[in-house]
Amino acid sequence: MNILAIQLTEKEKVQLYAKVNPLKKQIEVVKSLKNPKVIVSIPVKESTFRIFNFDFDDERKIKKAVETALKVEFPNYNEIEWAAYYKENLQIFCVITKKELIYSLKEEHNNIYSIDSDVFSLIRLLLYNGEENAKLVHFYESYAVYLEVKQNFPQKVQSISLEDAEDILKKDNNILVSGFIPENIENPVLNNPSKDPKLNIAFGNALKPIYRIGVDFLHKETFLNLKNIVSISILILTFFIFINIGLFVKAYTLKQEIKKVKNKEKIVYMKYFGGTAVDPVAQAKGKVATLKESFTKKEDAAYILNFIGKQKLKVPKIEIIYINISSESVVIRGFADSIQTIDRFRRALNTKFSNVKIEESVKDANGKIRFRINIKL
Repeated sequence: MNILAIQLTEKEKVQLYAKVNPLKKQIEVVKSLKNPKVIVSIPVKESTFRIFNFDFDDERKIKKAVETALKVEFPNYNEIEWAAYYKENLQIFCVITKKELIYSLKEEHNNIYSIDSDVFSLIRLLLYNGEENAKLVHFYESYAVYLEVKQNFPQKVQSISLEDAEDILKKDNNILVSGFIPENIENPVLNNPSKDPKLNIAFGNALKPIYRIGVDFLHKETFLNLKNIVSISILILTFFIFINIGLFVKAYTLKQEIKKVKNKEKIVYMKYFGGTAVDPVAQAKGKVATLKESFTKKEDAAYILNFIGKQKLKVPKIEIIYINISSESVVIRGFADSIQTIDRFRRALNTKFSNVKIEESVKDANGKIRFRINIKL
């Protein structure tokens, strides 16, 4: 696969050509290529981020809940574009940028293949260097970004000044550095094969066909990786095994096996559900459906997000950075200018929920109050 990886800097566009073999996880940087597929990423300064946690895995419900939250938070929703990265434990990392930026990139590059985020370019480069968990400061030309990654998932992304970045690095010599690194920094460097950390994001973009980690503002899935091919191969192999069994095993043996399976089904059903098992599979499905219905929340998460967003608009000095909704509670984290503002927000939430508590309120170095609110459902 021929790739043109583009890194957007504040002064110019950095281009990197690479030949990528997703199956063998090999990459070779070259001087030029004919008709390459373009992969570009959005700089941190041109985007904002949100992390959501849900206790349901229905893709349509998740999309609806995220969309509802963003519509409430962003009055200019029609002018933004968002893309989400999903993790197995139902953590969702959402990247938000201006729609006009996406349009301009699509118009400029006819053969554009993916529009990602600088955050995931750096995460892919970390993974390439064997780092699944890391703290990183990436320097742009006029600002920096502080990134915390756990199991290849961005737990914290914070845009900071160059001065604040240097202060953070002085306190922790183990934090990795990347990008336009100042000369006085002595922390370990996250690098790429060119040994020029200024090209880290471009190289991280070129790695996308190998490591399927990231978002795509084109909203398409086109990369073929080894994991998918192995899964398909296993399915095909399993299919042929069953065909061979059907061709060579005698009908009598099959009947006996089916009888044993049905007996085991009855034993398992009576062990966990009790009673008499006539059609254990159908009966078990009915039981599970009943249990699911009994545990279903009385109110959709999207409506809860909608209410929280409306209350936030009434308290404009509140900044929400994290929302976690479960069947038992809602956890909200963010920043405010004062304790009074947080209490005002709590009272606003109290108009719908009876049990709302401020569990944490701590003043940070910038003078803002970091808070955590818990709502019992």
